[in-house]
Amino acid sequence: MVGKILTLAMLSASCVSWAYCAETQVGDGVYVYDGRDLSQDVKEKITSAYITQRCIRIPAETFYGCSNLENVDFGDESYVNDIGYLAFAGCGLSTVVIPRSVTSLGRCAFVGCDKLSSVEFEQGSQLSRISQAAFSGCSQLQYITLPDSVSAIDNYAFSQCSRLPAITIPSNVKYIAWRAFHYCTALKSVVISSHKTNIHDGAFDGCPLEDITFCFMIRRKHNCSPAAFLKKTLGVHHDGCVARFADDPVTTEGNIVRLKCNGTGWTPFIEPRNPA
Repeated sequence: MVGKILTLAMLSASCVSWAYCAETQVGDGVYVYDGRDLSQDVKEKITSAYITQRCIRIPAETFYGCSNLENVDFGDESYVNDIGYLAFAGCGLSTVVIPRSVTSLGRCAFVGCDKLSSVEFEQGSQLSRISQAAFSGCSQLQYITLPDSVSAIDNYAFSQCSRLPAITIPSNVKYIAWRAFHYCTALKSVVISSHKTNIHDGAFDGCPLEDITFCFMIRRKHNCSPAAFLKKTLGVHHDGCVARFADDPVTTEGNIVRLKCNGTGWTPFIEPRNPA
């Protein structure tokens, strides 16, 4: 308790220094950061960063290679709107909460954070795009919920996130790019929320998909059959994968269409009932 009070007191006292330097040390490996370049000495020592309200962007490569950086705190009300190219690449973060104020997430922003297991976006997020390779190589990532504001997922955005078991694509996503989830070798379950989502047929290349749920039905207005839709959007390289189109996938009420990939196409499939 005494340690926490002391740290808060030091944070408060450090306010006078923010106008004169990019970072202020307030404890062993703990730094206050206001948006400017870090010295190499700090990069080697930093274990925890507190991002002040003076900071409106994290410039390119700011925390790049800070392998000892385990925690970043954006505070209760952040004004950061831009996390730049390679900003946190190669850091030792295990979790990160991205503020609602962030509208731009740069290429490779968290690439190679091989201890990162959880990514959260604050409610009311304004982020519109998961940029190229933003979380590529985050080999421990197991939990991420994409915000409804996201409209595009770029190439390699989550490639080689080898422990990610499932992902739900929000209804506003218009495009999932080539190899967006390349070699996510634990990814077995995907939920696609909208028929307006354009999926590149290599988006899930190298994923052992078993179950894909589409929260809509393929109807006459789409000018194709469910099998043709799947061949166009997912290709035919997910052998054994079961796809479901459902009016209401949560309650499983209403119409449900099921198809299975056999390596050359998608064919209707009747799932066996669970024994009573």
